[in-house]
Amino acid sequence: MISASDIKIHISGKDLVSGEIAIPRGSIVVVKGDSGSGKSSLLYFLALFSSHGQGSYQLDGNEVDIHDEATCAALRRRYSFLFQDNALLDKLTVLENVQQAAASAGISVSAEQIIAAIKRVNLSEECIGKYPKQLSGGEQQRVALVCALVRDSEYLFVDEPTASLDEQSTQIVLQVLAEEAAKGKGICIASHDSRVWNITDRKFEIVDGVIKSEISCDAIEETQTEEPAVNLKNAFSCFKYARLQRKREKSSRGIVSFLCALAVVGFVLLGGVLRYLKDAHDGLVKQVSDREIFVVNLLGTRESVLDSDGNPGITEEEMRSIAQFDGVETIYPFFEFYDSSFSGTGIHKIREITVRTKGEERKVMPLGATFGTETYSVLPFYKEQNIEAHIVHQFSQEAECYISTDLARALGVEDLEDELTISLWVWVPVGKYVMESSTDTIAAQGEFNICRSRELTVKVGGIIGEEYNNRFSVASENLLFLSFDLMDTVLQEMLIGSAGESFEKDAVGHEIKEWNPSAAVVYVDSQSRVKIVSSKIERINGSFSTRCDYSNAKKLEEFIKDTRSVSRIVVMLVVFIIFVLMFILFMNYTLSRNKEFALLKVYGISRRGIILITVMDGILYACTIIVLALLMCGVAWVVGNAVLAQGAFTVDRSFMLMIPFMTVCFVLAPMLVSAGYAVRLKVDNVMRY
Repeated sequence: MISASDIKIHISGKDLVSGEIAIPRGSIVVVKGDSGSGKSSLLYFLALFSSHGQGSYQLDGNEVDIHDEATCAALRRRYSFLFQDNALLDKLTVLENVQQAAASAGISVSAEQIIAAIKRVNLSEECIGKYPKQLSGGEQQRVALVCALVRDSEYLFVDEPTASLDEQSTQIVLQVLAEEAAKGKGICIASHDSRVWNITDRKFEIVDGVIKSEISCDAIEETQTEEPAVNLKNAFSCFKYARLQRKREKSSRGIVSFLCALAVVGFVLLGGVLRYLKDAHDGLVKQVSDREIFVVNLLGTRESVLDSDGNPGITEEEMRSIAQFDGVETIYPFFEFYDSSFSGTGIHKIREITVRTKGEERKVMPLGATFGTETYSVLPFYKEQNIEAHIVHQFSQEAECYISTDLARALGVEDLEDELTISLWVWVPVGKYVMESSTDTIAAQGEFNICRSRELTVKVGGIIGEEYNNRFSVASENLLFLSFDLMDTVLQEMLIGSAGESFEKDAVGHEIKEWNPSAAVVYVDSQSRVKIVSSKIERINGSFSTRCDYSNAKKLEEFIKDTRSVSRIVVMLVVFIIFVLMFILFMNYTLSRNKEFALLKVYGISRRGIILITVMDGILYACTIIVLALLMCGVAWVVGNAVLAQGAFTVDRSFMLMIPFMTVCFVLAPMLVSAGYAVRLKVDNVMRY
């Protein structure tokens, strides 16, 4: 039995109802009174979802804390409530409404059982596939009664059950209620319909806010019923419920998911573009500000810092010292291969250059009829130099070397359209001989290269413009630029080949030393470090001299820095706007479910269970958005790289993680915040208005 005493219900600062009431099992209790007297409010209190009531509440002799939400939620699973306005879930069919009502009480019902219950209240079988809005008010009222009946609850609270029913339907409903009472259920009805009074065992009337009893129930014998199974809400059941809701809102959710995915993609792509622009800015700064330092161990004082035969070598220890300076990214040894007229032993043997194209093969004497007037030199190029940007005429995309404009003219290939391959003999340094030289003021020791000849056959990629001249050595401007890796491979092969020779002096008595480069090319990480590193290098060895084509890019760097700051502010503003819009969207969506959440509370679902349902709903939303966003990003990545520039968008781990992260921020977070607010709304307030 439910027994409530010292009841005090306050609404809007007014004492609405006070007194006491009891509802035995196996009986029908009716509460009557004028409109606005507080009948519905008293039922809300007895069903344990009132926010305006106080008093002592006992169930089967046990005191109940009516202010403990978890306790009340558990007890409400043993109750059923029939609202005056039916309170069906509009987005579920009649069948699904009944199934949901049963499931919330831990009961599984078949379609056949539901059809039987539908027919019991004089409804046709065809209505089970309809939505509540497709039914009349009386039909909705009887469907709501079926929802209450299938829960097989111990107590049934009914608010004005006959208000929208005709005489025939009223008699059917009253008969069903009488049958349920005969099964041992306690039934409490709020009604001012005299037809209801005829089936009641006890009448209570609210007069001037006080509950007055008319008939004693001392002789009524309670019938104990088994406590129904309680379905503790778990993640799986909440997932099924959220999935059902998703299916019923397929079209509207599809539009919202598409818009949310579009917002997420817009932000992610904006971040990708900004990352691309950052890389482009860094590349621009590196191009306009030369980060290259050329280091030479000079034989004597020179007006220009150039490498030439005779300069002393740079030791491996000195190279390591340079590499350890802060800001040094890479250090390369600089060396060149000489033309066929050179030998370190005084032997001069001119060899021809072979030029091969698709159509012919011809031999060209080394650049002039007179020996020594025109020579050529093979120089290395490094990946940091971006030499490909200076091509003025291209022969092939796959190339091992490039030639200068002067060499192209000398070979007669400046206008050639076919692919070009050339073979030539070069002298590769393998050792050094030392010579002393002195004047009245200067004494110096020169180191001159001892070389061996080697034939090279290389595929020419193109012709380098005249602005890209030889800035490293005293060789001519007839240049063949070979990749450093290839030149280093050739050099190491020649050095290994000469290692077996044992000699301390050459043929004319010069002292022989192991070969090492007399120059180096250093690349630093930023333009601002060029001068600093140059000064440090010159302090290693008094004869070290450096040269750098220093370009002050400070103004450009400041401009780019300001641009990035503005870009970050714009991105943050966009994120904030998107978040606010998504928050409003999902806040409205969740708050629009107030009636649904209130009915779930009436069914005995706790706040925690409703939050869990919202989480599952949000996860389903998020998964849909993530899939759509990934597809959109894939399309944007292909189109963006095709239209904007190759590499404008990159797909990496941060890119992939950004999509679910932004989805959680834009979708799940506002849904949880709004759900946290929605579940705190009082059931009686929601259902009353």
